[in-house]
Amino acid sequence: MAYEDFEKPNINLLAPLEGASIPDSRQLLIGRDRFKETGFQVGDVLQIQLPDDTIRTMPVVGIVRDQTTGVGDFMAPPLGYIAFDTLEWLGRGSYYNRLQVTVSGDSNDEEVITGVSDAVKDKIEKNGLQVYQTRTNKTNEHPMASTVLAVIGVLGALGLLIMLLSSSLIVNTLNALLSQHLRQIGVMKLVGARSLQILGMYLILILSYGIIALIIAVPLGVLAGNGLANFLADFLKAKVQEFRVVPVAILLQVLIALIVPLVAGFVPVNSGSKTTVRRAISNNGPGQQAAGSRRLDRLGNWFSWLSRPVLLSIRNTFRRQGRLALTLFTLTIGGAIFIAVFNVRASMEQFMDQLGQHFRADITLNFAQPYRFSRVEQAVYQVPGVEHIEGWAAANADILGPDDKVEEDIYILAPPANSSLLDPEIVAGRWLVPADQKALTVSDSIWDLYPDLQPGDTLRLNVQGRWEDDWMVVGVFRFST
Repeated sequence: MAYEDFEKPNINLLAPLEGASIPDSRQLLIGRDRFKETGFQVGDVLQIQLPDDTIRTMPVVGIVRDQTTGVGDFMAPPLGYIAFDTLEWLGRGSYYNRLQVTVSGDSNDEEVITGVSDAVKDKIEKNGLQVYQTRTNKTNEHPMASTVLAVIGVLGALGLLIMLLSSSLIVNTLNALLSQHLRQIGVMKLVGARSLQILGMYLILILSYGIIALIIAVPLGVLAGNGLANFLADFLKAKVQEFRVVPVAILLQVLIALIVPLVAGFVPVNSGSKTTVRRAISNNGPGQQAAGSRRLDRLGNWFSWLSRPVLLSIRNTFRRQGRLALTLFTLTIGGAIFIAVFNVRASMEQFMDQLGQHFRADITLNFAQPYRFSRVEQAVYQVPGVEHIEGWAAANADILGPDDKVEEDIYILAPPANSSLLDPEIVAGRWLVPADQKALTVSDSIWDLYPDLQPGDTLRLNVQGRWEDDWMVVGVFRFST
């Protein structure tokens, strides 16, 4: 990518990381992603082969970060950055093939941005030029924001489930603890302790454990949070601030560590502290003789054919229904977390497998102009290691609305009818057959624009800015969802 002025860029800012931030003539800056893949260092000299087989050597004078690299196209190659006057030396004329525009209206309004984009594209095409692709972005929204928010949303949901699970575990643990401490509670009451004093003693115990957990969790949470932030920033080709503690996150941890255990433990502790001396000494817990016991006795009469140990185990299971419900709730939440994590993992693996059916080729070459496949095939099969090749055609097109206004751009691919490098999952209609004329099988992302589109409907396309006609949609394949 060539810049005319590196010192005053207003769009697509480059963040210097190492070496020079402005290349001189016949010098090169490389992006950090390419640096990581190849190990290029500042001072290395690269050899660049031009279309006429001429070899040019260019020194790497700096490493920069470009947050726009690969946005909207994860297969986009990494970029190098040169001064504009280097283009002619590389065999390219001093002309532009990319236009970056900012709008004067509300740059966070998608309708305003789209309207300006359509007007600019229409103006350019009326002057005899061809626009191959357009992309719009809001100023206050990163193009990959939806992906990051999805990750954060999953983590937030898991965090909420884990908090519910921990609350349930606290209640279960305290119930078991108080059942073991009934005699001690009875002795304390016998020597003059009041229920409020016993309640306060156990609440202080809960609070102490919460503080200990907080001391352990805060540093681990800070480290894990910064690690996750750096991982996502690297994915977005951005840079986070230096290692720091986020006060809001710490405050949230403090509130959860102090309030959740107290709230969860209050009910069992309050119930245990109100146990009478007689019941505590006799080791009969509160609610020992519940009204449901008579129903359990009758249940034993109905199932008298079962052995006595089995009947006793059933009776003990349902004797304290509150504890049973709490145990089932704990197991349910734990199972939900387990299933949710593995379900998300399995869904992502399945999606990546489905996506991989569209990218079976090990090497993809794009040509500047169309060539006869027989000519290319003859040359490529002479290269050692080549097992199979296919020739695909590609074109850009615009989807036109009823008033012939551009509604969306679309990228058209034409694989061979018997392609072995493509195995799409059809969700509606069918795949293309050799006899089809002016027929399309589109990805399921088309439903974002046309929710009611079905096989058999037509789309009016302007292909390459030259041919305008109606095309029939014969099928929809899964790609984006």
